[in-house]
Amino acid sequence: MPHSSGPWTSPSSACIPCDLKRSELRELQVELCAVEKAEDNFHLSALRNEHDELLRGLGSHCRPSGLTSR
Repeated sequence: MPHSSGPWTSPSSACIPCDLKRSELRELQVELCAVEKAEDNFHLSALRNEHDELLRGLGSHCRPSGLTSR
């Protein structure tokens, strides 16, 4: 379900569910960086899967500005 007025027209028209997903994605990206530095491959794989799932969840509903999959 896309935004009726286009993605991110103004802060007051932001999509709350997408904002929450973006927040989760940012947190996961920070955690991914830390795990990559620690070279914890098992944890890294699980986090990447979770990150990719959240990113796909945004899908065509909203474009995650500045956030990319790996």
